[in-house]
Amino acid sequence: MKLLLSERVNLNKTNKNNESPFYIACFTGNIELVKLLLNEKRISIWKKTNQEKTAFDIAKTNNHSEIMKLIQEVDTGNFTKQLIIHHNKIIKKQIEQRHREYLDTFQNTPFLCIESETINKQDFLVLNKLLKKNKNIKG
Repeated sequence: MKLLLSERVNLNKTNKNNESPFYIACFTGNIELVKLLLNEKRISIWKKTNQEKTAFDIAKTNNHSEIMKLIQEVDTGNFTKQLIIHHNKIIKKQIEQRHREYLDTFQNTPFLCIESETINKQDFLVLNKLLKKNKNIKG
């Protein structure tokens, strides 16, 4: 592996499942290889496989806690950023689902009356956007 590193090969090259050498090292629990690869600035630690799993995910799944710790130590800022992005994607999906549900429910309703105390601020904002977009709904 050191020879490959010295030759400047593409360390982010993946197999048909979109698994990189770093991912496979985390999957197998090869701590020495993980350390070696983590020292390379040109690897993509957060690259996802076809199953939407990162190397950290597979290390966690396989209870490779030392590898999880190594990833967190090396890439603390990006790890936090990735967690926030992941969390935001989940929230975005939930909001989009809510939009679809509201639209499905109220699309053909000529008039809609909602007491402001019965909905939270986020729901109010979603409904407000829908009211502006859909001419069939009167606010």
